[in-house]
Amino acid sequence: MTGIQFPDLELQLGPVLRARLASFEPLVVSREFPAPGWAPGQPVEGADSSFRPRFWIVIRDDGGPELMVTAQPRLGFNVIGAAYDETGDLARRLAALLQALPELCLLPIADATVRSPYSLGATDRAEFYLTAELVVVGRPVNL
Repeated sequence: MTGIQFPDLELQLGPVLRARLASFEPLVVSREFPAPGWAPGQPVEGADSSFRPRFWIVIRDDGGPELMVTAQPRLGFNVIGAAYDETGDLARRLAALLQALPELCLLPIADATVRSPYSLGATDRAEFYLTAELVVVGRPVNL
């Protein structure tokens, strides 16, 4: 019997985003939010104290329908930084990159619909949120 397995986009998007957004380094791309009290430019708990990311991108997969060989996951992205303008630039660059993923052929993504980032109005740091609805192609697996 054969089934369809879909990619773990939270896991697979991390390296792609880090590589394509290298001009914003140092940056973290993770499934997890930073520890309470973390501020942009400060060390990350549990990491080398010399690593002081300017930005943190959180990826959240909210799921979505799975069809015969495709799935339509909805992903949310929080973009956190110190300065409003720089963090907004990163959020807009991330949105453009997500929209271009089908053409880049880096992951099995057939289509992308991205909703523009908007500011969350965080008080101690700049934070933007955006969503992407993707169409991903699964691969056959023997069950």
